[in-house]
Amino acid sequence: VYNSFQKQLFSSIVHNSITSFASDGSSFFAGTARDAGTYDSHGLLSSTDNGSTWKTVGLTTTSVTSLAISGANIFAGTQDYSRVHLSTDNGNTWTEADNGMSAKLQVHSLAINGNNIFAGTSTQAGATVLGVYFPPTTEA
Repeated sequence: VYNSFQKQLFSSIVHNSITSFASDGSSFFAGTARDAGTYDSHGLLSSTDNGSTWKTVGLTTTSVTSLAISGANIFAGTQDYSRVHLSTDNGNTWTEADNGMSAKLQVHSLAINGNNIFAGTSTQAGATVLGVYFPPTTEA
C-alpha cells in the first residue's frame, strides 16, 4: 500500500495483492486477493491510523474484489462465488447481501446510488446475468 500523503510504502500487507479500497472517514479498508500459489488470503483488512498498521477483519476464505460504503454499511464484493457481503459493525461480522444473485457470478465492482447497490460481475458457465442491481440491506 502506497500512501501518497506521506510518500511511503507500507510493507505490512505485501503478501497479497490489494484489489480494492474504501474509507468511511475514520477507517480505511483494503480488499486482498488470494495468493495464486498457496490460496491464502488476508480477506478484508482495516486501518485506523492512515495505513501504518492493518488488521484482518474478515472474509479470509476468498478474494475481496470490490468495496462500497454507505453510512454504517460496508459492502464487499467477492470472487470464488461468494458474492456480496454486508457488515454493519466495521467488518467484525458479515452476512450475505445479494438478494438472490446468481451463485455463478464473481463481483468485480460495486456502486451505491440511493437505496440501490449495483454490482459489476463476470460469469462462469451456466450463469446468464452479467449486470446486476439489488437493494442494499438497510440493517443498522
